[in-house]
Amino acid sequence: MSVPGIGRTIAILWLLEIGDVRRFENIDRLNAYVGFCPDTNSSGATQHDRGISSRRHNQLRVNLIQAAWQAIRTDPAMLETYQLLIKRMKGTQAIVRIARKLVRRIRAIQLHATLYQKGVVG
Repeated sequence: MSVPGIGRTIAILWLLEIGDVRRFENIDRLNAYVGFCPDTNSSGATQHDRGISSRRHNQLRVNLIQAAWQAIRTDPAMLETYQLLIKRMKGTQAIVRIARKLVRRIRAIQLHATLYQKGVVG
């Protein structure tokens, strides 16, 4: 619960649905489970990006996106990243990237048993 935007409800939801993050081989598998992986349509030589996948854990993904909005309000490093992203994409697309970053940080916190540090870029 030291992560900005993560309160009691989202923390409990995370622990219930994800549990031990070590069960996922890497961050891409965890993002795929949550529903933050990109989706594409391909046929022959053509390929169309469709944004984030429709296969998801809906409640967890929605709550993590809401937590990302809160994170950019309270963490200067997340806000800086968001401001760089909105220069080249829509705000809703940028917040999904912030939510993915939040998932990476939550995973690192669980793996290393540390607290979240605001303002740290990386």
